[in-house]
Amino acid sequence: MTTRLTSGDLHGAAVRAGYAALSTADLLGRYLDARDEAAFRELVGRHAGVVGRACRAVLGRDDLARDAFQETFLRLVRHGHTLRRRDGLAA
Repeated sequence: MTTRLTSGDLHGAAVRAGYAALSTADLLGRYLDARDEAAFRELVGRHAGVVGRACRAVLGRDDLARDAFQETFLRLVRHGHTLRRRDGLAA
């Protein structure tokens, strides 16, 4: 089976590569200032592991941990503009 790459695939990879080089503060700024969805996806991808592990460690149950994981990022969407320091997101 041969995989064909389209120009859209190449553009998406280039965008992702560019976002991967940005700091968390820069990504958060792009999301909060311009609702840049690619920046938000990169933020989630970058922090999903630690957020997921913390939720499982605190809650113990996978179903509750999944809910808390989703709520964490929903709160970022809804209330991220209230953060005083964009460089402190990981904490």
